[in-house]
Amino acid sequence: MNKNKVELPSDVSLQMKLWRKDEIFLPKAYIKFHEKLARESLENLKKNGIKIHKTWMEGDGWLDGMRVLHLIVEFKNGDLKKLKWMDSNQDWFQALSGGGWGVFEIPTE
Repeated sequence: MNKNKVELPSDVSLQMKLWRKDEIFLPKAYIKFHEKLARESLENLKKNGIKIHKTWMEGDGWLDGMRVLHLIVEFKNGDLKKLKWMDSNQDWFQALSGGGWGVFEIPTE
């Protein structure tokens, strides 16, 4: 779990405060901020021997307009997993076999 969260830039933070007051959809700047963090985090996955097969942006299911980066990844042992970026945690979560999402940790072999 990511314990070193990146603060929102001041202009994005202000947009989020205004959004909480009366907006329906999240500010695009907030979505872009998290897409950038997620794409930067891809490098860490690759450095740990994880192969990225597919990436795409998709709604996160909360009906507020948030879109997050999703991945299909392959581990050194050949296992495939679906991951998605969680903006609140600033980290990857993995699809669970019984449904839902759980904290993702890079396998240690």
